[in-house]
Amino acid sequence: MKRLASVILAAGDGTRLKSNRPKALHEVCGYPMLHHVLKVATEANAERHVVVVGYEGDQIRSAFTDRTNLEFADQLERLGTGHAMMMTRDHFQDYEGDILVLCGDTPLFKVETLQKLVEWHRHQDAAATILTAELKEPRGY
Repeated sequence: MKRLASVILAAGDGTRLKSNRPKALHEVCGYPMLHHVLKVATEANAERHVVVVGYEGDQIRSAFTDRTNLEFADQLERLGTGHAMMMTRDHFQDYEGDILVLCGDTPLFKVETLQKLVEWHRHQDAAATILTAELKEPRGY
C-alpha cells in the first residue's frame, strides 16, 4: 500500500475572530481545531504530518510538543495556498507516496470522507484530487 502523509495549512491569523491566538488553536469541543484535523488525518492512515505555520507559529508548536510524527514548516510571508505548499517541499524531498492537504480550521471532517477521497484518488491514479461540496446557499459562507 502507498504511504500517506498530511500537510495541514495553519498559517492564518484569524482576523475575524479578533483574537491573539492563531485560528487553528481556537477550541471546538474542548480541543484546538488543529487537534481534530490531526486526529482525523491520522485515522485516515496518514503516518506523518507537516503543519504550515505563520502567525504566532510558536504557539502552535508549543501546543503540540507531545506529537512525535509532527513536523512544522514556516510560511513567514503569507502568499497563498500554493506558496504554503512550497514551504513544505524540504519535508518531502525523498518521500514517495500521497499527500493529503487539509486546512487547520476544518475540524468537522469525518475519517470516512478522507478515506474515500484517498481511495478514489488512488483508484484513478490521479496526480491530484480535490474534494468539493455543493452548498444550497453559498453566499452565506
